[in-house]
Amino acid sequence: MSVPKSYGEDAANLKVLATSALFIRVTELVMHFRIYLHFSQNPTERAISTGENRASNYCRNHMFLIFLASSGWLLLILDVIPADKALWVFGLDYVTSHFFQILFMVTMLFIKPLGLHGCAHAIMKRGKKDSLPFFIEHYSERIGCLVIIVLGETIDGIAVHANGSTEGSSSLYVTIFLAFILVFFIKLLYFDCQIVNVDCHALRIGGRNAAIWNTVQPFLALGVAITGDALAVLAEKQTGDGPEITTGEEP
Repeated sequence: MSVPKSYGEDAANLKVLATSALFIRVTELVMHFRIYLHFSQNPTERAISTGENRASNYCRNHMFLIFLASSGWLLLILDVIPADKALWVFGLDYVTSHFFQILFMVTMLFIKPLGLHGCAHAIMKRGKKDSLPFFIEHYSERIGCLVIIVLGETIDGIAVHANGSTEGSSSLYVTIFLAFILVFFIKLLYFDCQIVNVDCHALRIGGRNAAIWNTVQPFLALGVAITGDALAVLAEKQTGDGPEITTGEEP
């Protein structure tokens, strides 16, 4: 989304963005296929004793979802899906990436409260059969790295206007200083304000809390990125080169 003119009716670089996304998805597809072959040919002792090869089932299901996401990007590249419908491809990519979390949340928030306990139990049982345990500390750290990258891009977007400005002004430097302070506070809120014990992390409390926490992380990163873009626009405005910012009120 940071590629200039990469979205919209005049998206000159939309195919570049779609090609990058397709490359990432195809790489994931190949990775899951290799893991699928390994565990299909070399099942674990648990898989042999229980008759459930969870690693193989997990990779098989995710290969199908990744294939759907890759198909969307490929159709966008081939102009089968027009540029003004690109947002649907982003939505497909998100849903396929978080399909099982979304299914779990729908089950816990809607299906089970409606009294459909048999249906909810079947979905939960199937999900447990085809899922894998993961290292919570490592996973949450990887999510934190994504937020760090977004914060770094925010800092870069703010600082580039300070470096490129030929005529500095007090309002420019005050804007940049306050923007840096705001980014620093966001960092404190996400990483340093630990109000509960680590054993009470949402990923440890239960499946519902874990699914909600995992699902909202991309939207949180998106919110931080949008905040960074807004701060960059404000900094650019102070140089005199930015777009006109209005409140929408009539003069």
